[in-house]
Amino acid sequence: MTVPLDQARFAVVDVETTGLSPMIDRVVEVGVVVTDRWGNVQLEYETLVNPDRDVGPTSIHGLTATMVSRAPRFAEIAGDLLNALSGSVWVGHNLPFDFRFLAAEYGRLGFAVPDVPRLCTMRLYRWVGPAIESHKLNRVCEACGVSLEGSHCAITDARATSQVLAHLLGEAEDFEIRDLSDLGQFGLAGDVQWMFRQIDAPLRCGCTPLNRRQAGESAQRRQRDFIQQLVERLRPTPETEVGDGAIGLYLNLLDRVLEDRRIDSCEGEQLVSLAFDWGLSRGDAERAHREYLGMLVGTALEDGLMTDPEMTDLKSVADLLAVPYSVLDQTIAIMGREPAVPLRIDPDRDRIGSRMTVCFTGETPGPTGLPMTRQEVTSLAESKGMTVANSVTKKLDVLVVADPETQSSKARKAREYGVRVVAAPVFWQEFGLS
Repeated sequence: MTVPLDQARFAVVDVETTGLSPMIDRVVEVGVVVTDRWGNVQLEYETLVNPDRDVGPTSIHGLTATMVSRAPRFAEIAGDLLNALSGSVWVGHNLPFDFRFLAAEYGRLGFAVPDVPRLCTMRLYRWVGPAIESHKLNRVCEACGVSLEGSHCAITDARATSQVLAHLLGEAEDFEIRDLSDLGQFGLAGDVQWMFRQIDAPLRCGCTPLNRRQAGESAQRRQRDFIQQLVERLRPTPETEVGDGAIGLYLNLLDRVLEDRRIDSCEGEQLVSLAFDWGLSRGDAERAHREYLGMLVGTALEDGLMTDPEMTDLKSVADLLAVPYSVLDQTIAIMGREPAVPLRIDPDRDRIGSRMTVCFTGETPGPTGLPMTRQEVTSLAESKGMTVANSVTKKLDVLVVADPETQSSKARKAREYGVRVVAAPVFWQEFGLS
């Protein structure tokens, strides 16, 4: 069957994954851009995907467990994604990587992806493009005069690849490429007739996708709304004369609750219950939240510097406590000029220290906020007298998480066992290394 190139549709697909093995790792984001041979966009589809496991190398794809926690699972998007890809040549830069992951995901649902027509722009470039040292997407985009704003975002990479494809198909005209089948010499694989067949599969359709921007806004709003709802259950009165003892107890519990930089429903109820028992009003709780954030600001400014990782951590706590960023900025400005207020948190409270057994999960950032290898964080923890374990048991003292919402098996087991879970910035801060 002949298909004139001018009448063909191309579905450029890109996926971000938790790792490199389709049999073990999972898709965490997918982007599809359907175009004609000139790069005119006919359809776009993008969504994050909840992998039900750790998200993998956040430093590469920029995705966190928090971002994907409310995203649909692959089973929920499988039908919509297949509809977006159907009737087209599947295209990708290093397409075998993306195709194997998609085939594995569909395979888990009991569906075998047919022998659809497939074209890899990396391979196509090697045939029709000028020689370059690297054929990674950013270098190929540069050679083709295509703008790539950021990378390792599925829809961004798919959009750039669609423009690379249009450029390369233009270059291929010198080889008298007129029909889709003529691209066989440049790596077109699969059965072209699948473009005209209805792919019937018992897959779900109609799922609402979730992109990165929506996920970020949703997570921030969810955390702010949660603590705000808790505070609003207290008496709607101004600050009362409850005394430093009650505020101190509340701050101690808050400090413990926020060690993993998340507040679950049980912890939220504990905070409200303590506030009720000690007669704290809504104004007292809000003051305590601002004071706690001020303590963290003071700790961050002890060396006279406010690093980007420290600021990121402070903003995450501000979100959790429903404290506006404007208040955070004002606190930083004031404490940059004046000595920090002494902490009212019990200094002897279960501090992390030597002789404890610790385990790490996820791509753990080091004291500077930059990712460190597991060997590096292990050596640093051991230099502080800690024993580093490779797995979570009931005897483990601390599990250090890179992401508060991590769905790794270690995190799930730690919460099941009641093992103490601590966010990486808090862990290093305990040792004065942040």
